[in-house]
Amino acid sequence: MPNVTDKRARRIREARISILTAAAVQLGTAALLLWGRSFLPPGHVLAWLLLAAAVLALAALIPMGIVYRTRMQEIKGGEEDAAAEY
Repeated sequence: MPNVTDKRARRIREARISILTAAAVQLGTAALLLWGRSFLPPGHVLAWLLLAAAVLALAALIPMGIVYRTRMQEIKGGEEDAAAEY
């Protein structure tokens, strides 16, 4: 049976992989939107919509970071381990 340290290390690793994957998807989405915008004439309505969508994709990184920090505090605080005892 794995000990608590191994479980925590695994949870931390999984959380890091998860946040990095999600951030890469968001950054890729924003880059793709901005790239698609480059083919439109300046001032075109769709160009503004693509810019707004790219900004929203990048803005989503902020709550993702907050959730990641909260998750790390939960893991390091042992909240899951304590809840598993019940």
